[in-house]
Amino acid sequence: MPKSSGQRARGHYIHQLSYSAQEKLVGVFVLGGLGLIVLLLILSRQQWGLFESPLRIQLQVMSAEGLARDTPVRISGIQVGRIESIELNDQHQLVLTARIQEQYRRLVRADSQVSLGKLSLLGRSSIEITPGSLDQPELPEGTLLLVAPNASIDELLSQVEPVLHAMEVTIQNLARITSAIEPQHLSQTLEQVELISRDVRQITQGIAAGEGLVGQLLQSQELQQGVERSLEQLEASLASVEQRLEEAEPLLASMTRLAVQSESLLPSLPPLVDESQRLVEQVNQTLSIVNQQMDRLPLWADQIQVLMQESEQLLEALNHTWPLSRHQPSRRPPASQRPIEVQPYD
Repeated sequence: MPKSSGQRARGHYIHQLSYSAQEKLVGVFVLGGLGLIVLLLILSRQQWGLFESPLRIQLQVMSAEGLARDTPVRISGIQVGRIESIELNDQHQLVLTARIQEQYRRLVRADSQVSLGKLSLLGRSSIEITPGSLDQPELPEGTLLLVAPNASIDELLSQVEPVLHAMEVTIQNLARITSAIEPQHLSQTLEQVELISRDVRQITQGIAAGEGLVGQLLQSQELQQGVERSLEQLEASLASVEQRLEEAEPLLASMTRLAVQSESLLPSLPPLVDESQRLVEQVNQTLSIVNQQMDRLPLWADQIQVLMQESEQLLEALNHTWPLSRHQPSRRPPASQRPIEVQPYD
């Protein structure tokens, strides 16, 4: 159908713009796209650590349960990286490659510990690294660390199972105890408790009224004064005892010194005792020798008397021997007065 002359031909609005306006519009779209790409790069750098030198370390695990690529790596609860790969080494051991962002690599040092964490009770796991000490060196690229395994759900349940069993046994025992209690016995027990409480109330009322020894002690002033006097006398006795102990303290100190001196002399007593025994033995030997010599004294006296008599006879014979006999008067006694010669008996 031909168009009427009064109607204007309609087309796309861009065809109605001038060439310069179209260039400006295209430039705006291009610049917006470039800005969006730059923004995405900035966000990717913050998220994935692009354009930086991250730290890659090797983590050896016993089991990769709950672990996968992109598993978060945390330090003190902060995500500092991710797991890049999970591989088997030549010894058929599971080795994870962890990528840690450059700004956090100074926290991973030689004394850092690695363990498995749980993002949820039954969810995925995470890698937990403890920050190292400042005096320890930073880990170099490619360092192999051992990951301490956490207790599995089965192990946790095995630890909880004895507790649950004990609770079940306790509940069963309580049920048996409650079933063994008869209502009649329970009512009798309650009646007895009521009687006991009433008796206790009467006793306390009597004590408060001054009845009995305890009541009199609490209410009577004379008893209180007597107790106070007894306490004063006891205190005086204790003071005298303390004074006697103070007086005896020097004696005890001297006895202590004597005991110490005696203890120091004890090592020298055995040699002294041995020396005394030797002296006693020597004295006994000397006395035995002296006794033997004393026994021989009478014999020696007899021998000396015989020698004196023989000497006297020899002198008498010399006096009568010529030429001395001419100058000496005769002193020879008559035969009746001559002594009888005594021959010694050997």
